[in-house]
Amino acid sequence: MTKQFIRRARSLMGCTIDKFAELTNVSPRTVYRWEKGENNATGDFVLFIIKLCLKQGVDIKNLVSFLFIF
Repeated sequence: MTKQFIRRARSLMGCTIDKFAELTNVSPRTVYRWEKGENNATGDFVLFIIKLCLKQGVDIKNLVSFLFIF
């Protein structure tokens, strides 16, 4: 689930992996691993990304809507 969230957040912000890594203060390799599902971001980091998206003007409904589809 984290991989889709990270990929969607990055896409909605219009960021490359390098730019997203810079904005979130992690390495590009970490972003790549999250998006490939090799590692998962922590819950605190997911909240940080949500806040970052809000600052970037991203509509949160577009970001988290898929998390609640069962």
